[in-house]
Amino acid sequence: MATLTNEQIEAKKQQLKQLAAEAEQLKNELVEASAWPLDDDDLDQATGGIFHISAPPTKGPPIA
Repeated sequence: MATLTNEQIEAKKQQLKQLAAEAEQLKNELVEASAWPLDDDDLDQATGGIFHISAPPTKGPPIA
């Protein structure tokens, strides 16, 4: 595990706070543009259209 000085920890906390604020601002802009939340079709297109196939049912008693 990495050892950080108190100054490094504080700098990372500040950086995280800044990035969280930027992410929130981006999300708000997407909400205003009616583009948030992203729907599954948009996400599939962004990832190359990964399909989710369920496995066939197994034999045996149902799980309660």
